[in-house]
Amino acid sequence: MKIAAAQLSCVPAYIPANVRQLVALANHVGPSGPWTGCGGAALWAPGGTLLAEADDHSTTVAIADIPEAS
Repeated sequence: MKIAAAQLSCVPAYIPANVRQLVALANHVGPSGPWTGCGGAALWAPGGTLLAEADDHSTTVAIADIPEAS
């Protein structure tokens, strides 16, 4: 099964939604040595809300304001 960047970024959302922790996923995009990164770096707030997401084709840094715990 081939996993696309959009599918990859859905998987980590399970973690903050269920364990109420901030999640950061870092990934490179394009070829690097023997590897080809699929991009899609992202940040999720506790509870699973997507805060920022990089695309799957350009050099991008995902930046987000982290909400205070309630």
